[in-house]
Amino acid sequence: MATKIIKAMTNDSHNYSFKTIFVVSLLIIALSVISYYLFDLKLAIHFHDSQIQWLYNIAELFSLIAKFPICLFLPFILFVFLPKKKVLDWKNYLFLFVCFFITSSVCWTLKVFLGRYRPEAYFEEGLYGFTLSGTRDHSQHSMPSGHASVIATFLTALALIEPKFAWLFYGLSFILSFARIIVGAHYLSDILLSWLIGFLIAVLSPES
Repeated sequence: MATKIIKAMTNDSHNYSFKTIFVVSLLIIALSVISYYLFDLKLAIHFHDSQIQWLYNIAELFSLIAKFPICLFLPFILFVFLPKKKVLDWKNYLFLFVCFFITSSVCWTLKVFLGRYRPEAYFEEGLYGFTLSGTRDHSQHSMPSGHASVIATFLTALALIEPKFAWLFYGLSFILSFARIIVGAHYLSDILLSWLIGFLIAVLSPES
């Protein structure tokens, strides 16, 4: 099953079938639920207690790349992998902007509505879970991750524009997103669902 999904997402087609999108979505949601109950705290505690400085420094660098407004330059840097015709096509830039705008709006709305405690809240006050309080408290904005969702939507969009390098874009998306767990900013389930948000917005946007 996993092999079929990977092949479907890295083939030369510009669009994904409804079946592929549905299966990917279902799989990530299931993994997120499992992670919430079994892996989120274990991973957070592991990276919090391990104190591996070099790994933390690398993760901080990756987090910086994914941070607004630096992340806005990422698609343009990665256009080096695209044929000149696609680089000069203004529709590709419009597509990326639409993806960014929608993803940012959706993420901010969900952050405020869900009110999930960040890992720092667990280590400082023992708080874990959701408040559903509509708060603007930064410590309760763990889900979804703005960094991970924006990176996911940008790189998924690039994978749609140039399917030949889809494996590279998705791999980079995973690495940059996972860095947010290492630095203690988010839980694994936050990252998984954030990636799904970015992915869905890119594949369902009109220009895709």
